Amino acid sequence: SRQRVNDLGAHLGSGWSARYAEADWMGNAVITCLPVIHAVYLELIPSHGPTREWRSAVGCLLSGPDGSTFQFVATHLDHQYERTRIDQFTLLEEGLRENLFAHSGSEDFILAGDLNSLSRTDYSESKWAQITAERKRGFVEPPVSELLDIIHTRGFRDARTEARAAKGSATC
Repeated sequence: SRQRVNDLGAHLGSGWSARYAEADWMGNAVITCLPVIHAVYLELIPSHGPTREWRSAVGCLLSGPDGSTFQFVATHLDHQYERTRIDQFTLLEEGLRENLFAHSGSEDFILAGDLNSLSRTDYSESKWAQITAERKRGFVEPPVSELLDIIHTRGFRDARTEARAAKGSATC
């Protein structure tokens, strides 16, 4: 909740600040010791398609220690339907374009959170088949990687993949 995020920010002491975006089940927060120049709170509610709850995102234009600025966004997308996640990501990009990017002059940002999406390239054939069978038993849509395919075509890089390439193992 917003109160818990604010309490945590206060517990960390001076120089820390918190920004929180409400949502149905759980919101999203950015807690930082860097100066927040501008923050936006976005509701990610698709106008069509299956969804049971609305999600959110919080985006911050931050000032780095060297005076440079960068944008950091935290979100948590739908856990059931890929089509809903794609619609939420589209709303996220539109909301950032309209409300955050104008303050920095850049559309580059760090995206963090739970996208609830799979990347086909992360799994062997046998593991993908296992995931497919588990989802079928649970009456969940088959595994797809459309959202992450879209995100990768936009130039995003996956921190886990980057770490694995650098260290030869996964980060989690």
